[in-house]
Amino acid sequence: MFLRMSGVASTVTSINPRSGSYEGATRITIYGKDFSPDQFNYGNENEKNGNRVYLRSTTATVECDVITYWSTQSTIYCDTRAAIPGDYYIYVTVDGKEVDTYCSNSNNCRFQYNSNRTPRVRRVWPRSGTPDSTLNFYGKIVTDIVTPSQSQADEYEDSNTDIEIQRIYMGSSICDPIDQDTGTVFGIDKASDGWGTIICKPNSTIVDSKNITFLVSSGWGRSYTESGAYSVSFGGELYLYQLHADIKGVTPNYGSYRGGTRIIISGKYFGTKMEYVAVDVGGVQCELVSVKDNAIECITGEQSSNQTTFPGNRGIYQEVRTDTYYFNRGYFVAPYDGVFKFMIYSDDQSELYFSMTENPENKVKIAFNSVAPGNNKLISDALTLTGGNHYYIEAYLHEGYGSDYINLGLMMFDLPISNADYSGAVNEEQTISITSTKNNEQQVLSINGGDGEVQEILLLFSNCSNEDTENEYVRVCEDLEGMFSISFMEETTASLSADATVNEVQDAINNLQNVTYSVSVNKTIRLAGNVFVIHFPSGSGNVQQLVGMSDNFEVESSTTVEGSMATIDSFAVKFDEIESASLSSSSTAEDFEEALTQMFTVQCQQDSESSGLYTNDYEGTASGYESGARVMDVEPYCGRASLKNPNIIYEAGGTESSNGETVDVIDAIKNGKVCFAYNGALSQKVRFTIRWKHYDDGDQRSEREYRVSKLTKTTSWHYTCFDIYSYIQQDEELNFESSPDSPFDVEVITLYQDGGDFYIDNLNIGSSEIKCKSLKIKIYLLELKILQMDQLKMRVITSNLAAMIGEIEQQLPLKG
Repeated sequence: MFLRMSGVASTVTSINPRSGSYEGATRITIYGKDFSPDQFNYGNENEKNGNRVYLRSTTATVECDVITYWSTQSTIYCDTRAAIPGDYYIYVTVDGKEVDTYCSNSNNCRFQYNSNRTPRVRRVWPRSGTPDSTLNFYGKIVTDIVTPSQSQADEYEDSNTDIEIQRIYMGSSICDPIDQDTGTVFGIDKASDGWGTIICKPNSTIVDSKNITFLVSSGWGRSYTESGAYSVSFGGELYLYQLHADIKGVTPNYGSYRGGTRIIISGKYFGTKMEYVAVDVGGVQCELVSVKDNAIECITGEQSSNQTTFPGNRGIYQEVRTDTYYFNRGYFVAPYDGVFKFMIYSDDQSELYFSMTENPENKVKIAFNSVAPGNNKLISDALTLTGGNHYYIEAYLHEGYGSDYINLGLMMFDLPISNADYSGAVNEEQTISITSTKNNEQQVLSINGGDGEVQEILLLFSNCSNEDTENEYVRVCEDLEGMFSISFMEETTASLSADATVNEVQDAINNLQNVTYSVSVNKTIRLAGNVFVIHFPSGSGNVQQLVGMSDNFEVESSTTVEGSMATIDSFAVKFDEIESASLSSSSTAEDFEEALTQMFTVQCQQDSESSGLYTNDYEGTASGYESGARVMDVEPYCGRASLKNPNIIYEAGGTESSNGETVDVIDAIKNGKVCFAYNGALSQKVRFTIRWKHYDDGDQRSEREYRVSKLTKTTSWHYTCFDIYSYIQQDEELNFESSPDSPFDVEVITLYQDGGDFYIDNLNIGSSEIKCKSLKIKIYLLELKILQMDQLKMRVITSNLAAMIGEIEQQLPLKG
């Protein structure tokens, strides 16, 4: 479905073919009427002239390249581009305007990029050669009919003709399947399933790393290369085949080791551009004089007289010293600065040596393949190499009997190649670890009111005397000098000078950690000395005495007004319409903790005050035998906890009920009603161990497995009940073999997982079904603790808030 702007009268009636390769190059014929009479749009202001074709899916638009000189006013030809496999619909513009009318049957305008219509290349061999040699490739070639190589647009082949391989590309040039000298095909071998081998010869003489694709006509298109077919070039690029030059000889073939010898290297495919050619003789650069496609002239450089081994051309030098001993040597050229590892694998024994220089004398063993199990080192340690340098490498193979081979491998790192591009690549995996620090929320609930306590710190004057001045006695004291401090609840202020200001004393007291409220300080002078009067806030109650201390003068401490607490007989804490139990100003920390915990506990409503023979709410710590784990990190059905992944939920004389008692066997006839809440992947399969009486053989014990259809996988809590005895009555085998007066006593009840975790809560087994309804809360609080409780205030810590409805982004608003 497409949105249309004002369109033209052009019409598209059908397309052919309606599927092709997802690599593109499928030629589509579009039939209709009133297409553009002028297919060419050359020149300024003519860009919109002609026809444009697009393929649109729900997520992408891909242009289809119009073949202008074949298109008419009733037919448009276009070649698809590569796209993600799937369904696409034709969309056409004519002279810049959108076509309004498309196929009456939309399927006739639908094109499918289809993997089943995509040719493939799976393997190429050999992996390198000269331009005058042939190569083989294997893949899904579809047909064994080939046409002489031509450019794709030279001649139009109608899609209804025989399926043909139209051309084989090697890079931007052609790999010809036909011998131009004889006019015969080099070789094509196709199986009935369309897979086969083609032999072709490159037309290019340019030395380079090449990729190979081929085009198949009649609703197929361009080939796809499987990732396992590629190799990695010196430059870190993927390729299928390498073309290299061919050296025929050197004239002269000897000269002075001091250099200066002019030599001519004859061969083919050298090219003609000197900047693309480099020559080394004996590992030393040979200065270029001229470069032709069949000859290179250069002047040799000075060579070390004692060097006997030199880097040469591509490939490895191999010696067969005996029928069972092989010696391979050569040079490795690092493609870039980085880390490399080498690998070896063989039949039978082998060793790999490597030199960090060109000199073989510096070689060390880096890997080996031994016949002894566990005594192998198939991958070397990491080696840090310099790009462009030559490193001597050597491998030995010792063959015992049977087949023999030796494989060398290279591991390169930090290349921009993924496993999706090349199957030999291993994608890097990185781990991002995120840590966090949990900061528990703290809230303070204050009870205000009552009288604030007043205390005094008196700094006594020293060396005082009464002096007679004009018939009046005046008390004269020396100025106080020295330091003093104030202690409160085993915590002491910093030293204060005797003439400290009010603010200095007030700040020193308020900075004490044990002073959890703000005091105010006044100062007055009396006959006895300087007095600091400390006022505690109202509601502080009876506060411990502040104590003044000094080594320089006497200090007295006293309480002049005792504080008192306001009393509240009854109050409650409320959160989001949830109200706590009644509290008072005399409530203890344990009272507050219990009241707040109950506020955030899932409450349940039960239809009967009585309970069954065996009950378990899974609160607190388990006693006796219990399978599964009691957890509080998932909202329970009732209370604070539930039981995760239990296996045996009841065992006679083993599992203990909530009151700590065990129950002997359960009479399924009288007490066979089982009720519990469950959540998660609980299986419908329930197993019972039952004691019963055989009509001939007497007492028996059987494992009976029943399917309880009420139990279903769920992501929320469900409460259900079922009757064990009703399933026993449907057990034909058990009923046939049991005596008429047989009891059916249940010893064990077992539950099972069904592909994930499950939880149960509020188990009740007895004579009747106990209905229990969960009263949902908005916040399930996993942890709450009273940190401090004194006469002035209570500090509450809450953590692990699990929001059941929405997210809590603000402070938990407890209200008194």
